Amino acid sequence: MIIYTEHISPRLKFIANFIVGELLGMEYSITNNEDEINGSGKAVINYSKNKELPGFHINPHGLLSETGITQREIQIEADGEFPIFYQTEGKDLDFDIFSASFFLLTRYEEYSHAKGDKYGRYKASNSLASQNNFLHLPIINIWTEKLRSLLLTQFPEMVHKRIPASFSLSLDIDNPWAHLNKSLFRLTGGIMKSIFTGRWDAVRERFSVIRGKEKDPYDNYEFIRKNHSKELLIFILTGDRGINDNKVKIRNKNWRKLIKELSTHYKIGLHPSIHSNSSYEILEKEKQNLEEITGEASKLSRQHFLMMEFPSTYENIINLGIENDFSMGYADHVGFRAGTSSSFNFYNIDKEEETKLRITPFCVMDRTLKDYLKLDEILAFELIQELIDQIHKYGGNFVSIWHNESFSGKGEWKNWDQLYLRMLKELNHKFTL
Repeated sequence: MIIYTEHISPRLKFIANFIVGELLGMEYSITNNEDEINGSGKAVINYSKNKELPGFHINPHGLLSETGITQREIQIEADGEFPIFYQTEGKDLDFDIFSASFFLLTRYEEYSHAKGDKYGRYKASNSLASQNNFLHLPIINIWTEKLRSLLLTQFPEMVHKRIPASFSLSLDIDNPWAHLNKSLFRLTGGIMKSIFTGRWDAVRERFSVIRGKEKDPYDNYEFIRKNHSKELLIFILTGDRGINDNKVKIRNKNWRKLIKELSTHYKIGLHPSIHSNSSYEILEKEKQNLEEITGEASKLSRQHFLMMEFPSTYENIINLGIENDFSMGYADHVGFRAGTSSSFNFYNIDKEEETKLRITPFCVMDRTLKDYLKLDEILAFELIQELIDQIHKYGGNFVSIWHNESFSGKGEWKNWDQLYLRMLKELNHKFTL
């Protein structure tokens, strides 16, 4: 395929590589020379204002020839079953799929976002997708499948490839034990807090666990081993203790032993602490802690509490040598934060350059379902199933986030271990790893 354009920009190169090269699975070139598309015998996308040139015509909106951030109102329209924006008078497509996809994929709207939640995080409700009710759709994948169908109608001999839909399993370990391996100070504080709040069941449980009469409710590592193969990704919090960070010191020998054991069976990634967002030195130390324990270079990451600031969070982990990040999603809602269920390279708008950092988005997290959406395990499974069906239909990778405590099957997580097993069964039925 040849993509003709009047203006070759870094933005166009980036989004063309994702949509045409990766999602459509096509070999292509980009040119601003009209002679190359006249009588070329190849499929052509005419991405220009000139409707008279040969090829499949998409009229540019203009976003890809700009630099920096420009605030403008965006109008959403329905095009059949799915929404579109950046409408243009294209001869063959009535909106600029490249510009609209660039806007979503780069998180353009987050570079100058409104006030966040209590942690400073960008809220799903602030996003264009949420406000226009398409956050639950992998909309870029949907648009691309529509484009594929239209291109094949015009170029039936076009060589392309569909990448089979898939799924990835991931786990965050923020707190390896609820009661064990805690300092006397933390242990006593936990007991007193439970007494003052009248949670006598928690007091009983704590003493029972400490005396070895009952298993620690967060110690679900046998469940993990039993139900997962080596494809499981585990993200480990290795920073210093804090209010919302580590509850067990990284120097604790039992914690280090557990991390080392898990690293022999599964892929281990860095889980940068909230505290590390304010200090590159802290972030660097946390990576060193993890690598010292596992004996391997850490190339994967997911932000604790999904703390992200564009583009500084990604710039920092790139400088650390991280190659793939799994933080792209919302804590307060399920769905597709970047508009896609497929992984992609991070594009830095501040520098107007595509990086080699691979972003793997997730679409659902256990805490989102239970704490933010207030769903029980039955309604949670129905929502998970809807997301699975979207990815099975339009392609991409279903990625979910779970925590070791949610496998306990008791307390606040009663029956959620069974929900997880139902999800695994559904995934294995729909996809192949």
